Amino acid sequence: MSSNTATAEWGVSPESASFAVVEAIAEMEGVDPIDLGPVLYDVVDADALDQLFSDPFRGSSPIDGRLELVVAGYVVTVRSDGTVTVRSPNDPNDP
Repeated sequence: MSSNTATAEWGVSPESASFAVVEAIAEMEGVDPIDLGPVLYDVVDADALDQLFSDPFRGSSPIDGRLELVVAGYVVTVRSDGTVTVRSPNDPNDP
């Protein structure tokens, strides 16, 4: 993992996609997730995000779903396989 990218998964711990996003952003910032404040809620409805990527939808369809958004200045990608990637917008490994 480079210093420009953080990843998190959900399913067991953390339990939700929204918490995985917050956890990965906190890793990028070098702080505890509790110390971030409501950065995710300024951009997206966290309950809707969790609903979109929760069972029975996650893993039940052959469609590979993904949502990409900018949160707290980071490019956040949430995938239907249970992974979240947070990267700096100037990441040289940006696809």
